[in-house]
Amino acid sequence: MKENIKKLFAIFLFLSLFGGFLVFLGDILGVLIGGEKGAFIISFTKSWIMMVSTIFATLSIIFGIVFIYITKTHSLNVRD
Repeated sequence: MKENIKKLFAIFLFLSLFGGFLVFLGDILGVLIGGEKGAFIISFTKSWIMMVSTIFATLSIIFGIVFIYITKTHSLNVRD
């Protein structure tokens, strides 16, 4: 179960980062093309791809927190 949660965390994290990269490419492409086509590309990436990337990032955070609670370990431990 731990490995499945870790894999889901990694998958959703990758998808959210890749979505952010697509938004960046859409902005660059929209500026280079310009006009109505460029505005449409920027508008599409900002509205749809960014929304989906935010959902993926939220799922990634949820799976990361669940993984921390299941394993009872995290990188910010303070030990005596």
